[in-house]
Amino acid sequence: APTNPAYLLQEAQLQIRAQNVEGARDLINQAIELRPNYPEALSFLTELELATGQTEQAVATTRAIINLEPNNPARYYQLAVLLSAQGDIAGATSAFERAIDLNPQFANARYLLALAYAEVGRMDDAIEQLIVVRDLNPDNEAVTELIAQIQSGEFVPSPVSAAPVVSEPEVVAE
Repeated sequence: APTNPAYLLQEAQLQIRAQNVEGARDLINQAIELRPNYPEALSFLTELELATGQTEQAVATTRAIINLEPNNPARYYQLAVLLSAQGDIAGATSAFERAIDLNPQFANARYLLALAYAEVGRMDDAIEQLIVVRDLNPDNEAVTELIAQIQSGEFVPSPVSAAPVVSEPEVVAE
């Protein structure tokens, strides 16, 4: 099946295991040439770009994937995390908001959106998001403590790329 890009993707994955990054990149690009709308290859390319420190390319690839999967909240979440790592809080906020629009139970997106809101001084919006996160994760004391810190004015914003401390419903994790 010379026109099946899945084989090229599988070979690229083997090249990564053999630590041949450039060979893997070449194979992924060949797979994308065969099928430009191949989300699995684009996702693998994004991972490869991140692993090699090419964040801007990873953002561009993630945007391409979003064009293929405009209703996938995980893709917007991925974009938001990448943008926040670049310091683009406005872009990250917008992407987190879109992820939540698509899946209101996306607790990690809400948590990181709350941190982004807090970073730009939108404390009431941050608390609103964290209350939903707390409702989705009732046993998570860290979220309750964070709400209290923001309400008391003791909270000092940290980078939005901080690791989420909430668990996701199965539908989001899949």
